[in-house]
Amino acid sequence: MPYPSNASVQALLSDLNGFRNRRNKVSPEELRPQLEVLVARAARLGIRSAYLLHEQSMLLAALDQPERALELAAEAGVLEPLHLAIQQQFTELSLALRESLPLERDPARVRRVYALLSRYGETDVASHLAYAAVLHAAGETAEAERLVQAMLLLAPASADVWRKQARFLDAKGDAEGALAAEAEALRRTDGTQPYGIPSPKERC
Repeated sequence: MPYPSNASVQALLSDLNGFRNRRNKVSPEELRPQLEVLVARAARLGIRSAYLLHEQSMLLAALDQPERALELAAEAGVLEPLHLAIQQQFTELSLALRESLPLERDPARVRRVYALLSRYGETDVASHLAYAAVLHAAGETAEAERLVQAMLLLAPASADVWRKQARFLDAKGDAEGALAAEAEALRRTDGTQPYGIPSPKERC
């Protein structure tokens, strides 16, 4: 595709500036079709712009579509990795989605958001546990247990991981193992062990 003419780019920039001036004056619903037109114009010119992706991400976040907003923020970050506002948008969206997972009651959304966060390396202990709970409830117990076992290796100081392990063991009838896991969880919340990890002497 030939390089777009300067006149075409300048016209698009002028309309983008007009869009920015309207951004805080009208609703996101009204802005969406206007931005879609600008994105389509840029595409016809062969332009894939981090700025436009960032604008789309912010608009979708305002429209309560955080998953697609995160995808667009990630695309923008690839095109412009040193743009602070883009990176901040990605960070804020990732954090919001991570924090939403333990509270989410829709198993399908937990799976979808977990996969999205995993794609970008943005999962944490709480999101792993939320996903494990969904797997376990769906009867995918082996995969759920493997995930919790991995978390016991990666985050042994987390009382929440030990509690999840206790629940899984109790569910399959291992009362003794469940009690032991609950005891480990308590050891990590009673404040007597630094970072919830037993001392080397105690472990020997």
